[in-house]
Amino acid sequence: MAESGPIEINTFSPVWTAGWQWPWVVVMALIVAGNFLFVSDQIYLGTGLLIGGLALTGLGVRAVVNGAADALADGTNKLCRAAAGIDSEVDEASVYAVTAAKGSVLGLDAAKGSVLGLDVAKRYRATVLTVGEDAVTVYDDAMVNLFNTKWSLATDSEEIPYERIDGIAYADGSVQLCLPDGERSYPADERPADLIAAIEQRLSAGET
Repeated sequence: MAESGPIEINTFSPVWTAGWQWPWVVVMALIVAGNFLFVSDQIYLGTGLLIGGLALTGLGVRAVVNGAADALADGTNKLCRAAAGIDSEVDEASVYAVTAAKGSVLGLDAAKGSVLGLDVAKRYRATVLTVGEDAVTVYDDAMVNLFNTKWSLATDSEEIPYERIDGIAYADGSVQLCLPDGERSYPADERPADLIAAIEQRLSAGET
């Protein structure tokens, strides 16, 4: 099973969508405007369509560039709330989400299906970890989709008792839990200092 919901964006949805699809918006504006300008000989209409299409592109790209970080934060916060709701014994302050974009476009950090020229991703893979009294619970099938403005969290989880955790680290773009039978790695674009500190605190308390 999975839980899902909307992500808040502070702009008009068609403008947001145009920003993510700006190459296609430009191409369509050129085709349609060109048809009126050169085939139908309707100069004013063709010019208006061309200017309108380019203006929509500019507004859309600006909305994505300025709003993607807030939209991603809203999505990850809602993932954490959803995970806290699944486990009633865990306080929301003890739930953490790490996200990672996949792939790249011309050296830019970007997710699968991203758009040329945007250094933000359409989709982010997410892992949600709850730091409980006796164990870390991991939900490793989550997604924040900025293009469709949706988040989703599969309710299947793995519970890892602290007694099985030898340590936690961030290396090679992932959070790594060291276990006796191997390593669990969860992709993360940034080092989640609060998560690492929370787990290290639990591990230190178990040693005393």
